[in-house]
Amino acid sequence: NILDKEALLLDYKDFPEFFRKNIIGDPKVELFIARPSISSGSFLRETIVNLWKTADIQKNSDDAIYDLLGEENVIRDRFFFSLSREFDLGKDLRWYLQKELVAQVDKKYFISRNNSMRPPTAPLKFLDHISPYNSDIIQEYFIPIDNFVSFIDGMRLILNEQKVNLLGVTIRYVPKNNETFLTYGKKEAFSIVVYSNQKLSDSGMEKAQKMTRSLVDLALYNAGIYYLTYQKFYTKNQMKSAYPEIDQFFAKKIEYDPKELFQNKFYNRYSK
Repeated sequence: NILDKEALLLDYKDFPEFFRKNIIGDPKVELFIARPSISSGSFLRETIVNLWKTADIQKNSDDAIYDLLGEENVIRDRFFFSLSREFDLGKDLRWYLQKELVAQVDKKYFISRNNSMRPPTAPLKFLDHISPYNSDIIQEYFIPIDNFVSFIDGMRLILNEQKVNLLGVTIRYVPKNNETFLTYGKKEAFSIVVYSNQKLSDSGMEKAQKMTRSLVDLALYNAGIYYLTYQKFYTKNQMKSAYPEIDQFFAKKIEYDPKELFQNKFYNRYSK
């Protein structure tokens, strides 16, 4: 089917109310994703909100709209992304291009649903980065909607104080989910994905660990939770605060696998 795509620029403080009224409160909205600024002048304040709404038309006369989009301009985009990995000016430039070229703020156009989360909105190839010196990592935090502003304010402070090389943040919506045993959907929440670059030196790994523990504490303070199985930086106490049922999970693992044939780094780090 055909969707009506638009992008708006909001202040992050206005986003929770906007979400309730104009996203979750609008039955025509089928998809959304939000991206706060990584630019120094509007760091985690300006936010692009991308919306896909049910279009009034059922079929577009131009059949080309149904062709699946591929990723274009990979070399160009990889250049600008690499620039943002190294320099603040690159981050400023990327944010400008995100508003003007990628999201096309304040413009509307038709797009097929199959293309809504394909390039340029969700490209992949230009993110390829192989280096013996540093690596791009993602982490994810789930924060109740009412505590979103508090979490972003705290995250901005942490990232600035610790001089984290932030490459991007995305915001999605996670409904409450009690069906999964180790659920991260304990409450209706925003999923906040933090995409950063870390050095692979000992000091770089220590810095990444400090960032992670600070953000996990911030999430817990804001009645939130973190995604369980990324890097092994968080403490056992933090894990048990976020996932109090974890001991039951490990006990059930032993029940079904008494000889511990199945192990991984997460299990070995946190189950003992």
